[in-house]
Amino acid sequence: MTSTAGSLALGRESLVRDGYLVTEGVFAGAALAELREAVEAACGRIVAAAEGRHKEVVFGGGVAFTAIPELGVRNLVWEGEQLDVPKVVEPMTQVDPRLEQLWTNPVLTAHARLALEVDDVAPFTDKFNAKRARAGGEFLWHQDHPFWYSIIRHQAAETVTLAVFLDDATAANGALVVVPGTQAGPLPRLTRADDVMRRYHADDARIDTAAAIVVEVRAGGVLTFGPFLLHRSGPNETGGDRRVLLLTFQPAGRPRLADHDYESALLAERWLDELP
Repeated sequence: MTSTAGSLALGRESLVRDGYLVTEGVFAGAALAELREAVEAACGRIVAAAEGRHKEVVFGGGVAFTAIPELGVRNLVWEGEQLDVPKVVEPMTQVDPRLEQLWTNPVLTAHARLALEVDDVAPFTDKFNAKRARAGGEFLWHQDHPFWYSIIRHQAAETVTLAVFLDDATAANGALVVVPGTQAGPLPRLTRADDVMRRYHADDARIDTAAAIVVEVRAGGVLTFGPFLLHRSGPNETGGDRRVLLLTFQPAGRPRLADHDYESALLAERWLDELP
């Protein structure tokens, strides 16, 4: 379902039925321009700090990881032929005060409260997906839940992500593809994959993805979805970026993901034998 920032009351029904909600026009004009500027300033600062640092190559050389602890960045993911194009920054909002203010944005927090059915929400984590022009690669089918279950167990189900699009998201530039109806619970994963991180991804050979749809969102719009919604995105084959900042909320009073020692939990696949 697509709504506007002024019709939030209709959103809960859409989230329950389809597993996602698109809200157009949350950011526009000067507010959208400032958000883009803040994201690029933060990304530039992070990339500059990463110069000369070790890159941990994974996924058969497809991507590499760098940590920037002094900026609070746990994962800077590189892609491209030379592994020199930023793919993902996680987290990012702590690097620029303008981004940190998003956690108290009244429209965003209203969406998060609606989805979680709580009176107050707090940050869990955030991630910037850059999807640079003609370089941004694909993301495989996955649910967010398994990654977080290995760290915070049952509380992973009590999260919601708001994807704030800085550019128009289209099929050509790698818009999210979702499968409505998959939001009810965990799905089968690639548990026998050689790469540990690939085991967190969905086994689409055992999942019916025939109902998948491309969710196209205009710049300044927000896509709200929960931790179980199955989703992926293709490569950016256009001459413009397809940037999105994903803010994941949780009920108030809980620590942020960055406060956990989550790398060791992920590599140990902690508690994941409890899931399909």
